[in-house]
Amino acid sequence: MKVSKTVIIVFILIALFVFSTVVYAADAMYRFMHNDHIALIIGEVVVVEEKSISVKVEKNIISAKDLNVSEAVKQVKISTADIKYPFDYMFYNSEKDGAKATPALGDYILISLAES
Repeated sequence: MKVSKTVIIVFILIALFVFSTVVYAADAMYRFMHNDHIALIIGEVVVVEEKSISVKVEKNIISAKDLNVSEAVKQVKISTADIKYPFDYMFYNSEKDGAKATPALGDYILISLAES
């Protein structure tokens, strides 16, 4: 009994499909969309000082996990971002660590107007 090349190729493709592993290519996006954060802040850096950064918030997305929590609004300090110039756009994601907010996935500069 002779097996055709088409049958062999189909069998190999089915085997690869069945035994393939799961790849999480959009892990950060999955975490944002499934409430794995306290707040997601996208904003424009207005003032850069020696120990602080002032950000004009363009968009603030609060996690659904904390909507029913009655707490005073707390100021989030961004201490790990490498932002050197005003008017850069940044992206900040935080999660709760005890009583304070800590960066979840880090701080990212989205658009920098500074010359490279």
